[in-house]
Amino acid sequence: MAASRSGASCCWAAHDGPQVMEGDALFLLAALDWALFGLLMRHWAIRPLPAIAGVASFSMLLYLPVYALWLTGPGLLRASPPELLLQGIYQGIIAALVAGSCYSYANRSIGVTQASMTLSLVPGVSALGGLWLLHEPLGPLKLLGIGAVTVGAVMCVGRG
Repeated sequence: MAASRSGASCCWAAHDGPQVMEGDALFLLAALDWALFGLLMRHWAIRPLPAIAGVASFSMLLYLPVYALWLTGPGLLRASPPELLLQGIYQGIIAALVAGSCYSYANRSIGVTQASMTLSLVPGVSALGGLWLLHEPLGPLKLLGIGAVTVGAVMCVGRG
């Protein structure tokens, strides 16, 4: 845990301005949401498929009307039907249902602690993907942070 905390501190210290800090705060909020989902799913003994189907249905019913009525910008109106279909399939099925189902299954199979610790690897994998695919720079402090968080997560999962 100390290694993960040290790594997170390095990543926060290497921020690139207030907008990055806002993104980090939103990422932390998303992590808290996933943690709450995992804990409640385990506490209520809900199977993975019904859990993620409930989340996806509730999210769609809650967010779709708000988005359609108030948040659509001119960009959405200019998008072609194939583009909208592609985004719907990727964000609605792959990103939401597949990823959520995998997390739910891991939560049930290996436990909420190990599943949550494994999720702490996501920022490092994303940063390395950004370096490789988008040529985004990673300074030494960020690399140190990614390494420390990864070591901490591996140590915690290995003890589980």
